[in-house]
Amino acid sequence: MKIVIIILGIIVLAFSAYGLLTGNTAGILPFMLLAVGLLFIAAGISEFRKRKVDGLINFVLAAFILVAAVYAFQ
Repeated sequence: MKIVIIILGIIVLAFSAYGLLTGNTAGILPFMLLAVGLLFIAAGISEFRKRKVDGLINFVLAAFILVAAVYAFQ
């Protein structure tokens, strides 16, 4: 699971760097939010095994971010 979290973190970092360097933040924002939502889901699964409350908080944040990503795609 740590490998998935690291890969998603690198993807989010790449989207952020691309948006900052090109100035095209509006075009990249939905994809970046989608990647951040998936990152929070992966972190939630990992944390849920150790501390249930922290895992649930990650799932709630992931749901909020994914809803924002859906609205950003419109």
